Amino acid sequence: MRLKILVLFAVMISSMSFSQKKEETIEEFVSKMTIEDKIGQMMMTGISGNDAGNNNSYSMIRKYRLGGIILFGYNIGDAQKLKRFTSAMQKNSADLTGIPLFISTDQESGLVVRIKDGVTQFPGTIASGSADDPALTKKAAYYLGMQMKSLGLNMNLAPVADINNNPDNPVINVRSFGSDPEKVSAQVKAYVEGLQSAGCAAVVKHFPGHGNTSKDSHKVLPEINSSIEEIKNFELKPFRAAIDSDVSSFMTAHISYPKVLNSSEPATFSEFFLEKILRDEMKYKGLVFTDDLEMGALSQHMTIGQSAVKAVKAGVDILLTTSSRADQIFYALCNSVKKGDIPESRIDESVIRIIRAKRKFCNADSNSDYIFPNAEADEVNRIISEKALYLYGKNSFTEIKDDKTIIVSDNAYFNSLFPAENFTVMASSRFFSSNTSGRKIYVYSHSVNINLMDGIIRLSGKNAMTFVYSGNPFLFSKYKQHPATLFMFSNTNASFTAAANFIKGQIKVKTECPIDFGF
Repeated sequence: MRLKILVLFAVMISSMSFSQKKEETIEEFVSKMTIEDKIGQMMMTGISGNDAGNNNSYSMIRKYRLGGIILFGYNIGDAQKLKRFTSAMQKNSADLTGIPLFISTDQESGLVVRIKDGVTQFPGTIASGSADDPALTKKAAYYLGMQMKSLGLNMNLAPVADINNNPDNPVINVRSFGSDPEKVSAQVKAYVEGLQSAGCAAVVKHFPGHGNTSKDSHKVLPEINSSIEEIKNFELKPFRAAIDSDVSSFMTAHISYPKVLNSSEPATFSEFFLEKILRDEMKYKGLVFTDDLEMGALSQHMTIGQSAVKAVKAGVDILLTTSSRADQIFYALCNSVKKGDIPESRIDESVIRIIRAKRKFCNADSNSDYIFPNAEADEVNRIISEKALYLYGKNSFTEIKDDKTIIVSDNAYFNSLFPAENFTVMASSRFFSSNTSGRKIYVYSHSVNINLMDGIIRLSGKNAMTFVYSGNPFLFSKYKQHPATLFMFSNTNASFTAAANFIKGQIKVKTECPIDFGF
């Protein structure tokens, strides 16, 4: 017991040294740090395990003086376990460095989620774009921020500010708010304001824009052949909106812009984009993160240590890596500073920005009294999910027999929403081998292929067929014929409930969508 009291006291003293010495400026605080401490603050890395007694996180913080942790699904248990884990890591950091951690994750909602317990499962970015109601987006982000802070996370690597204007984009698509710069800007602004009003830092990504690509930067280095004028008038608009909302952080894109830079250099390594455009022209004063330095766009061309040095020289503040390669980043930067390749004053610039952000977002108040689930958050989730629904096209068969409507679905939750007295629920394999005529039929799927599309279109001649689709709508541009389709834009429980309520005649849905999907 005495040991626990001493540890707690040490944590309290360390915390005081960071946040409660009002007479000490941030510059004075940073000036007392060693170069190793400063470089550690510039690192955000993944760790193994999800236990509060995890020796890996303790040793990583101790060895590299880590400034941040990024959590993935394998780090996250149930809500209580996650809360114990984040609390233990913060205590370790306070004890070892005297500085709290940024604890982050990718909780974009929809397609990209890490936390499954303890937060509302909102329908995702493209659903909010389809709902076209920034006030609702702001509320959803606020509740999500409250929930994340209650679990000990103080940073969300969201929102995606990319404008998806390329139907062939393999990595952004449904992660974007849409295809219109003004509408995406309004959504990004609302999300940032909502999340950060809950005390959770927002990280907009991927600057200067990953929307107009046909390749995935996780695998290769994509290329965008736009001029700087085109980028300023299109891709940069949502990022300007984020700056207007006092966003905490930007994340760079591992994408090359040969028309702008006359080279294949990615934006992550570009002083032109990070200093001249972002800092000087756009007047941005917050943090700049790299995307994961282990992604194929970079790792195919150089070591992670070399990438880290190039990124810092270009103006990056925080280096993100998802695995245990923190040692390569740490020693590469330490050696570069000691050799004079990177001036220590350049490191100081980043660390001052980091400490300033931590004093704002890494406070002792973790929203620990927040109650989950929250009825207001659930109501916002319901409204967004319903407003997102979009009915495209019309059924070709109008004279329907007064029989049960057929639901073709392999999703157990969706199937459970239909009462047996009014609906017949069939598995897809059973339905497509049957012979139906003159029936009202809804076929659900989260994926789409030519056989499914052809089958629905073929049967539409004899039935009132509607395809209920929760997957990527941009894929529809690949097909010449499209059946009547109810777009859900999400496969969360709230989205399934909204779709079922429409099918049961309990709500109406829009027949025009604010997003251009290329078909």
